[in-house]
Amino acid sequence: MPKPDRPTLCLDFDGTVHLYDSPWTNEWTISDPPTPGAFEFILAALDGGWNVVLHTSRFRHHSAMEAIIRWFLEFGFPPDRLANDADNPDHREHDYVSPRDRLWDEFPTLGIREPCLRLSVIKPAAFVTLDDRALTFTGRWPDLDALRDFKPWNRP
Repeated sequence: MPKPDRPTLCLDFDGTVHLYDSPWTNEWTISDPPTPGAFEFILAALDGGWNVVLHTSRFRHHSAMEAIIRWFLEFGFPPDRLANDADNPDHREHDYVSPRDRLWDEFPTLGIREPCLRLSVIKPAAFVTLDDRALTFTGRWPDLDALRDFKPWNRP
């Protein structure tokens, strides 16, 4: 579980951790590799005193969580630093098999070393959030036409 004495860093997935060069297909298809340096940054943040939580709109579909866990593992993220205890309150009342239940036998070391990167369907209360499609609110409302012209870093 996240430690209350550590600040929380919330990371977006697509365009932040996942390079997201290919066109969108669906919530469970992840076509591109990590953004260069992403895994090193996450591990450094975990070792540097941060709770790190990944939140993405992909989690609208329950199979996306398993797809993202598998993506992290496919690209070499250490399984012992990837928590497999993500909680989705929308699925508690249903006959829902969690990613943990499906992946535990295949990857028995998932999340055994704290602190771990956690996945959350609920955007956490974070000290700071990194997202490729966000602006810092400065107390002044942006021009609406300028918002229409917004482009994330990887879409020049």
